[in-house]
Amino acid sequence: MIFFLKALFFLHILSLIVGAGANVIMGLLLARLPATPPEQKPALMGLARSIGQYGLWGLGALVLSGLVMAGIGGMTGLIDLHTGWFALKLVFVALLVLWNVLRFTRLKTLAPKRFVLTARWLILAILVCSIASFH
Repeated sequence: MIFFLKALFFLHILSLIVGAGANVIMGLLLARLPATPPEQKPALMGLARSIGQYGLWGLGALVLSGLVMAGIGGMTGLIDLHTGWFALKLVFVALLVLWNVLRFTRLKTLAPKRFVLTARWLILAILVCSIASFH
């Protein structure tokens, strides 16, 4: 069981790298968008869409691996799920998922920079709570 949890944790961290990395790259791309010549904007936006998809896959794998780890770790007692930091982390994860869903459904007119900045703050809050919950 320990090996399985370690493998899930590896997947969890890999998913975090993909999701957060896509968010950082997206911010860099969108910062260059205003200065991009009009004929190059469609190509840049196509690249941004592709990177955004990788970010969503990373976020999805992050949430799924986290839920499986929490379920197995909580049932076996290998992971303490009753810390305030862990609960706060779950709140921030839910907010990040909701933020991403709303971005593609209800907040289509939201400025890309604002979306990326808010997502970065949520990711930072998740990281801080993750570190604090294990110390």
